[in-house]
Amino acid sequence: MSENIENKEAEEKKAEVKVEENVTNKKKMKRRTLLVILAIVIFLLGSLIVYRAEYLETLEIGEGYEEVFNQNVKYKLCIGAINFVCIYFLVCITNRMIKKGLKKFFDEDKKEMPKLPGKSLALIIGLITSLVISNLFLYKVILFTNTAWFGQTDPVYGVDLGFYMFQAPLIRTIALLWTNYYNYAYNIYSCILHYSF
Repeated sequence: MSENIENKEAEEKKAEVKVEENVTNKKKMKRRTLLVILAIVIFLLGSLIVYRAEYLETLEIGEGYEEVFNQNVKYKLCIGAINFVCIYFLVCITNRMIKKGLKKFFDEDKKEMPKLPGKSLALIIGLITSLVISNLFLYKVILFTNTAWFGQTDPVYGVDLGFYMFQAPLIRTIALLWTNYYNYAYNIYSCILHYSF
């Protein structure tokens, strides 16, 4: 009889702990949701302010430059969108691989695996990096897409000199980006994941 009472008390305590964990998880989800919404709002407001300032600056130069400004905005949006999609999926894939790697350790300890802030973190990192990268790449992409050939070749490599003026800066920037900047981003990402537990 006393064993049944102790079992019921233990089950009640487990139920209370699960209820507390559910409440804590809901609070964390609300915080994450608010953080993501706040990041999106800040991103949109900042982008709108910068767009308006650049537009007014272009009008100060002359109304004939509006077409150039609109073309630059199109380039920037395309670069930012492509970069956002790439970073978002890279972070999501990395997060999945981290979950798979950690799952066996949590299973061995017979603990429930905590929910990682995967998609919200990927969204925020994607927004920040796409903003930075679109500004970094804009003029290099414009040069790359408007390549002009000089008709003179480099005596060492046999490449037209226009390659060095118009295409090489973008290729150098991409190589530098993959070797340095993404390493920094993943270090920051791993720190965020480490402290989110």
